[in-house]
Amino acid sequence: MDDQAEITELLERDQTYKELEDDTADLIEILTDMKIGNGEGGKRDMCKAWIDQKEAGRKEGKEQGIKEGIEEGKKQGIKEGKAEAILDLLTDIGTVAADLKDKILSETNLDILKRWLKLAAKSDSIEAFTSAM
Repeated sequence: MDDQAEITELLERDQTYKELEDDTADLIEILTDMKIGNGEGGKRDMCKAWIDQKEAGRKEGKEQGIKEGIEEGKKQGIKEGKAEAILDLLTDIGTVAADLKDKILSETNLDILKRWLKLAAKSDSIEAFTSAM
């Protein structure tokens, strides 16, 4: 059982841990950055605090995942755009063989794609491009 499951089980099983005195809750908040919230009658509900903390963590994780996904999508789009631009330039000077097209489209290193794009812009033939790759 992982730590999270153990804490959840403990809080649900043992009522001793369900509520904390305000001073104890304040200390936990200071030491852990966990927001326990306000209680009634000088006590705070740890079950609610634990559930709120888990939800906040999930929300933060989801937001971070979305942000990283967007960034990765942008990078992928830039790479695909460069590969397509290379192929556009090459088709203006000749017929691009399937294996060369596959090599260009499968390249994931942005620096290599940038170099190939400049090379494609300067090349006067497909053969000149492939030999300089």
